[in-house]
Amino acid sequence: MKPRAVRRSASGENGFTLVEAIIAMVVFIIGVIGIANLFMVAASHTYVANCMSASTAEASQTMDDLKATAFDTLVPGGDLGNDDAGYHAYTTVSGVVQIRTRWTIEQMNAAPPMYFITVHSEPMGRLGGSRARAIFSTFRTRNP
Repeated sequence: MKPRAVRRSASGENGFTLVEAIIAMVVFIIGVIGIANLFMVAASHTYVANCMSASTAEASQTMDDLKATAFDTLVPGGDLGNDDAGYHAYTTVSGVVQIRTRWTIEQMNAAPPMYFITVHSEPMGRLGGSRARAIFSTFRTRNP
């Protein structure tokens, strides 16, 4: 007695072919690359937001210091594009970036005497740069 040969179905549903496996891997890799890109974009936006918060805090602190300074001791000057003596500061925010702060004090021709103060802070890194800049301005008069 001869054993009977088992016939397999020719319907093609017995398993994956090599082509199907390769297509599945390509689709999976494209998905992983897309998710990795989202993580990188999120990380860069988080860094810029941290730089923006640090710039805003430094500009606000400098503006508060200038407002607290006696009116008669303010000296007009400064340049937002250059580091003029006495009108700039560099602050390192731990774990974030170094912030450059510059300010100008302009005397206005008005009665009572008045100054126009502008404070400009921005991170020193390439990534934060102008996207994380903070600019504040105010008028300052002598208190009666």
